[in-house]
Amino acid sequence: MQRTAKRWRRVNRSASRGRRTPVRSNSGPRIPWVPLLIVVAVIAVVVGIVFVVLQSGGSSSNFSAQDIAAEKDASASLPGQLHEAVRNADGARAAMIALLLARQDDVMQQQLAVLDAAGLGSLGARAKELATHTRNLGPAFHLPVVDLALPAVKAASEVMRQELIRALEKLIGADRRLSLHRFVVLTLVRDQLAPKPKGGATGSRKIADLRAEALTLLSLVAHAGVRADATGERQEYVHTALRAGAKELGLGDAAGAPEEIVLAQAAKALEMLKSLAPLQQAILVKGLFAAVTADGTIRLAEAELMRLVGAVLNCPLPPLLETLDPATLAA
Repeated sequence: MQRTAKRWRRVNRSASRGRRTPVRSNSGPRIPWVPLLIVVAVIAVVVGIVFVVLQSGGSSSNFSAQDIAAEKDASASLPGQLHEAVRNADGARAAMIALLLARQDDVMQQQLAVLDAAGLGSLGARAKELATHTRNLGPAFHLPVVDLALPAVKAASEVMRQELIRALEKLIGADRRLSLHRFVVLTLVRDQLAPKPKGGATGSRKIADLRAEALTLLSLVAHAGVRADATGERQEYVHTALRAGAKELGLGDAAGAPEEIVLAQAAKALEMLKSLAPLQQAILVKGLFAAVTADGTIRLAEAELMRLVGAVLNCPLPPLLETLDPATLAA
């Protein structure tokens, strides 16, 4: 009892002096709440960032909901035999070759003879079988077919991939006619089947460093937006597209843009532009899109070029291009 009385007197004296008497607890060690809250906050931020990235589709190599929907639409429009063919490497290669076979039987026979002479006769024969189905698709559905066929070819051996590229080159060279559409198909397939750098290496150059290459690609897009048989204001439309694109690219004007486009030079320019920094690549795509939409109309050739640029640079395209139905585009 005396001990208890003394203890209470000490407590009362401490309280009267404004001091708190430490009280022992048997509930265990004290938890460092502030550091714990910081850790929880950091985890929440990281989870939020991951969620945003996944919602935005991440990089352009991932499949977005629009990509999956577009692939389903393209798949549903294919004839049954062609749909089955793209599921395996041999059929997928033959389907892509069939896209570039001529409609005229005599010209097709010349193309197949060239393939046979190059040791690619069996591949040509399979492509001829599928040509009866690809002929009715129309150019607007060629790239969707390529998209559907590429996964099976990518999984094939290097020999099979190189045979496909060689066959496409031989076909184009057979009639010595490299149209813009054929250029897009060949360049896209080459790029998608080429070995990719390891480690996700990215470029670091600026558009100003590659002005000539950027203007070459811009000029190609500007000319693609004008019909080949257009007269009168044709040149003014090209200049309008060039000015719109150059402004977005931060080049001031389009001085130095080539008037005549050589597709081989355009391919080299596109390859060089892969060394742009990611943000600069996005600006390039924005500038090209400004040229495409300068006249208020998106044509099939323009959409195909933008699709090619996005794939080669591994850069997302504007949402409007991603949602376009190729069948509704102007020729």
